[in-house]
Amino acid sequence: MNWSKVTPEIIKQSSKGKTSSEIADALKKKFPKMSFPKSLERQIRAVVVKNKPLIKSVISKKEVSKCKILLFDIETYPFLAYSFNKWQTNISDGFIVHDWGMLCWSAKWLFSDEVMSDKMTQKELIARDDKRISKSLWNLIDEAEIIIAHNGVKFDIKKMNTRFLQYEFGRPSPYQVIDTLQVVRRKFAITSNRLDYIAKDFFGIEGKLQTETGLWRKCMDNDFKALKFMSEYCDQDVRVLEDVYLKIRAWVSPHPNLALLSVSNNDGCPVCLSGEKEFTNTSYNTYVNTYDAFRCLECGHIYRSRRTNTPLKKNVTLKVSTPK
Repeated sequence: MNWSKVTPEIIKQSSKGKTSSEIADALKKKFPKMSFPKSLERQIRAVVVKNKPLIKSVISKKEVSKCKILLFDIETYPFLAYSFNKWQTNISDGFIVHDWGMLCWSAKWLFSDEVMSDKMTQKELIARDDKRISKSLWNLIDEAEIIIAHNGVKFDIKKMNTRFLQYEFGRPSPYQVIDTLQVVRRKFAITSNRLDYIAKDFFGIEGKLQTETGLWRKCMDNDFKALKFMSEYCDQDVRVLEDVYLKIRAWVSPHPNLALLSVSNNDGCPVCLSGEKEFTNTSYNTYVNTYDAFRCLECGHIYRSRRTNTPLKKNVTLKVSTPK
């Protein structure tokens, strides 16, 4: 029996929650010419135990992918205006020729292989009309429950909201935000907080696409080939963003509680939904209660139990310090 051939199928079937008996039946159907031992189910269980971390990872990824977590990035062009001075000048409203706009956007659902994107057409680029691509982005944001962006709070989200307001699309459905730039600024002292530096120079993983100087200027000159490359550049930004987020997600606090969005795993890690955990060396203490603290064995996030492990007695008067 060729175990190297059937092991991937065992892992695949186990990730779907199949029992050893069901996996054995599936193997016999898929490999009808293969000779299986009488102890097949017992050996299947041994393979499952040996590959348990991998199987758990597959299961948790599937659960997380149901939570509608959207990674996105936008590329904009600047407003064009007349000015009499180069430095420290105020530009009056009447000197603005045309306002800034959105050239393109890219997005992907967490753990999905597909990168979705939209960009101006040649006609829209000439007319500086970003209404259509703003609407397609609105549709995605309206569907998302959590959105992730690098510098999203100060840039991407404000920019897209401005377009949503101007075109009267209305507010999209509620979502929570993870800004990876805010996380790395708050938690670490990385030499540069640029997404490309964090990915390529700090983590040693694939970084952003290299662009020539003045790419956006070519887009402003109605160069549609330049806009196509800008869209590809934006696509890669989203892939890099996903890699960086997965590297730092254990440090994101507070992280949106995915257990509230998952139907099947409310007792798992609130960040990755894995059920593999261990007690930490210390408890999680608040001002008024103590909780059991756990470390997720898959993503490394630290989280606490929902119930206190030191219930207060009715006759106990607890004193706490004043806030300030």
